[in-house]
Amino acid sequence: MTITDAGHVDSGDWLVGNPTSLQLASALWIGSVGLLILGLQPVLLGALYTEGHVTGDELALVATAEMIAIAIGSGVVAMLLPARNMRRKSAVLLVLLALANFWTAYAITPNSLIAARTLAGLAEGGLVAVATELIARSRRAERVGGYFVTLQTLAQCALALLLALYAVPAAGSSGGFVVLGIVCLISLVVARIVPDDYADLPK
Repeated sequence: MTITDAGHVDSGDWLVGNPTSLQLASALWIGSVGLLILGLQPVLLGALYTEGHVTGDELALVATAEMIAIAIGSGVVAMLLPARNMRRKSAVLLVLLALANFWTAYAITPNSLIAARTLAGLAEGGLVAVATELIARSRRAERVGGYFVTLQTLAQCALALLLALYAVPAAGSSGGFVVLGIVCLISLVVARIVPDDYADLPK
């Protein structure tokens, strides 16, 4: 196989564009950060309830607001915004999510918690779109999608274990959300590796 042939094999994995393995992994990680909360809600929201910050009904509203916001955020980024300047968009969304998590850590009323988690959900949905938009450009979307699910699940399990054993017992729900915010800020390093412009999908 010639060098030219090898290049054709690599690009054959993609409908458009040709991101490297590292760029793909970085985009999948950014999307996984947006879905970390799905595996952490039992720990973090459960701690909020145990500490008396919310009632059962208010807890349901907090969780529902965030889930709806994730769907809206993902749709806005995927359908209404062009897949350009993805590094900058990833960085902005990560900072926004970090701020929302820090806000949640110090929110003192149910309404402020709902507002903070709604903001977090919008940012999380946008981060998910960073991954799904790249997956949509793969000829093997089912395989790359499997990588995405595996990565996010492992990240959720590892962080949930860390929070349940250390952060929440030591600092309560506030400590858990602070840790989540710190993860977002650390992920800014990964955002610099995301492909900056995704090639346009064919009609």
